Amino acid sequence: MCLPSIMDRLKDTEVHTLNSLKRWALFKDFKGL
Repeated sequence: MCLPSIMDRLKDTEVHTLNSLKRWALFKDFKGL
């Protein structure tokens, strides 16, 4: 039962990281304009 929760946590962390990277890319594009 411990493994699935760890996998879910990793997935959530991955999604959070991707969202942060996307936000950072948009921020850099905005500054570049």
